[in-house]
Amino acid sequence: MKKDYTVTIIAGILLIFLGIFFQVSDLARGMIPLIFMNAGTILIVIAVISHNRYGAGITQDERTRALGARALSNSWLLTFVLVNVLFWIDYTKVLTLSASHILGILLFTMTLSAGIIQSILKKRGIINED
Repeated sequence: MKKDYTVTIIAGILLIFLGIFFQVSDLARGMIPLIFMNAGTILIVIAVISHNRYGAGITQDERTRALGARALSNSWLLTFVLVNVLFWIDYTKVLTLSASHILGILLFTMTLSAGIIQSILKKRGIINED
């Protein structure tokens, strides 16, 4: 991946985490955290689309499809565990989370974990079920 795209993706991730931090810590109220999270998401999407269109792109073969499928299934499992953890946090009244907080946490967990797990599996080259 070219350096321009990497810097843009890192900036997008930082904006998303900054927006989440503002939302959780109540340093900013209203639309400010959402603006940061949306701006970060837009930066990441634009960088990935530009890289795929003008850069090396994604090579589709059996190995990359298997890695993608395994990454998505692991991401789904991680999100399922997170749903259970959030349920018990709410049930035991450890934290009071609104539906929008929970949906935001789940959305970003699903998105980021799929990408991170896929990159880890690509580095390892693991595709066979053990």
